[in-house]
Amino acid sequence: MGFKSFVLAAGSIVLGTAVPVHAQDVSASDPEGMVEVLNGAGYEATLGTDDLGDPKIITEMGGWSTSIIFYDCDADTHDGCESVQFLTGLDRENPMGAEDALAISQRFRFLAVSLDEEGDPFLHWDVITGDGIPAQTFLDAIGRFGETVGEASEIIFAEERGQE
Repeated sequence: MGFKSFVLAAGSIVLGTAVPVHAQDVSASDPEGMVEVLNGAGYEATLGTDDLGDPKIITEMGGWSTSIIFYDCDADTHDGCESVQFLTGLDRENPMGAEDALAISQRFRFLAVSLDEEGDPFLHWDVITGDGIPAQTFLDAIGRFGETVGEASEIIFAEERGQE
């Protein structure tokens, strides 16, 4: 490592960020690396598996528990995944109507909203990583999803708070 690289790395450690975390690419094919980037950015992220055996990360975004679900994985080995979906479910007292869910999806560019059998909204945001995307691009998507979940949750719960 040259002097300039050493100074940059040392400066980043002092500031609380590690150069490799933000300089590396992240990919759904490397769930451990994705967790490392999340944890390095201050998120508490835990890696597990979903009901199919594919990787699944649990973290918090926008003040809400969020799952990062892995897609396009090998059906037998559950590795080689190519995309992820951020997923946050919100539990309402009263069922949300399909028209309201559609209105929220239309308001936020990247957000999709679905309803479970009880009318509770689930907020989805897909990211294709392929062979890798810059860690900062991934973290930007995480941040925007968190902000969007915060804004959408205000709308979703406004009726129950009497703030229509």
